[in-house]
Amino acid sequence: MAQLKRTYKASVYAAVPASVRSGYHRTRMVLDRNPLVLLMRAALSVGIVVYTLRFTDAPEKTATFVKHCHQVAMQLSNPKVVRWENDRIKGRVKMDDYLRGYEWIDKNTPKDARVIAWWDYGYQIAGIANRTTLADGNTCSQ
Repeated sequence: MAQLKRTYKASVYAAVPASVRSGYHRTRMVLDRNPLVLLMRAALSVGIVVYTLRFTDAPEKTATFVKHCHQVAMQLSNPKVVRWENDRIKGRVKMDDYLRGYEWIDKNTPKDARVIAWWDYGYQIAGIANRTTLADGNTCSQ
């Protein structure tokens, strides 16, 4: 993919006339090396930041976005084995099937039993059912 980009970029560069390329390079030299121009660019950048912070709703939107990201991260990093769900017939019901399954494993298997599980269930089996799990990828959690 990178080679494709390099090839495309070289063909576009070759299609631009030499006079335009040299004018571009002269302009870049002035913009990148002239102290007065650099100071003006810095002042413009500071002005844009001040305007954004003082006269737009960017701070509020940023705070809302950060709060949303935090909530999503909390939900994704906090797996639940018991949760409330909405049933079409019964209404709001507690769904604790996973917890009951892990408790069944704890009660009905030998204490030294090894449980083969997919990795995401393996951590819960190890923690709740107190059994060693052999998970995918030959990992073992005790």
